[in-house]
Amino acid sequence: MKTSNACETIKLGKKLGKLIKYHHNKIRTIHLQGDLGTGKTTISKGIMEGIGYSGLVKSPTFALVEIYECKEITVFHFDLYRLYSERELLDIGIQEYLDQKDAISIFEWPKNGGVTIPSPCIEIKLTNDENRLDSRIIEIRFKKNLTELVKSLNSF
Repeated sequence: MKTSNACETIKLGKKLGKLIKYHHNKIRTIHLQGDLGTGKTTISKGIMEGIGYSGLVKSPTFALVEIYECKEITVFHFDLYRLYSERELLDIGIQEYLDQKDAISIFEWPKNGGVTIPSPCIEIKLTNDENRLDSRIIEIRFKKNLTELVKSLNSF
């Protein structure tokens, strides 16, 4: 799918967030892939809005993780861009985040986390559209057992 600007990217994220909210017991990890400036944090803002979070959502680049408390779900938003080793994740207690009940982890730059990062329930790949400055090409892949949720994405 394609979005023409940041507002449309947020709107798509909001649809995903609503889907995640209603199926959060099946969705534990989201991987966001794309180069710098492709909209990973922008789509995260939409996801958080769809889940029901109304506060400021910012890139966790320097903090490594931002924690968002929602009514039914806690969201851990990780940015692994500046991660130098998997050991850093172990040092911050990554497993405690991942083991928390009623929590979802969003990972920007998940490959930097190596085998420490679990495979995604949802994988979102964002790329810039070479023809339009603000346009993004967004590919969303659901884990095999979640493919029925893809159909419900359009109903949100």
